[in-house]
Amino acid sequence: MLKEPTIEKLQALRLDAMASAWSEQQKSPDATKLGDDERLGLPVDAERIARENKRLVRAEGGEAAARAGVHRGDRLLGAARARQGGRAAARRVGARASKT
Repeated sequence: MLKEPTIEKLQALRLDAMASAWSEQQKSPDATKLGDDERLGLPVDAERIARENKRLVRAEGGEAAARAGVHRGDRLLGAARARQGGRAAARRVGARASKT
């Protein structure tokens, strides 16, 4: 499967966060160690989190979303990465979230 056509298809489907996460995953040498379900799950989680963050910003007018922690999605993504073995990334995300 070619990389660029896949990214273009994801973007055409308006799955921009998933396309971005998939592209990032392709650059990571650790991604080959993940199973198929795990490799698919990370971009899907990224898309869900991006949509939830957009919804929060729209629903709360942006200002309240910043106070409530639009970074909530970052913590969820960090937790997903921790399950996949990226514990250091999860600690960085958790530390950033605790500063807000």
